[in-house]
Amino acid sequence: RIKETDRVLAHQKELAKLNIELDDKGDSCYIHSRKLSDLPKDLKIATYDDHRMAMSFAPLCFLGYLEFDNKEVVSKSFPDFWKELNVLVNFA
Repeated sequence: RIKETDRVLAHQKELAKLNIELDDKGDSCYIHSRKLSDLPKDLKIATYDDHRMAMSFAPLCFLGYLEFDNKEVVSKSFPDFWKELNVLVNFA
């Protein structure tokens, strides 16, 4: 739960931007969502200076443009992450 940030709480906050509820039950979490077909136009994901937060939301890029507040947060763990993701998104 607590590494660079409280990842459960951070995911709750960021998923709420997509009208997705993450229900924290302590030892487990449940996600209550709707089907995502498009991303909101002004969606910006906070990374909380945590590379895992950026990487966990990155697959949403397959649904459209997604902005992150600090893309450089992945530079230590996976310097080419965004470049590799871009290749996949453009291939799909």
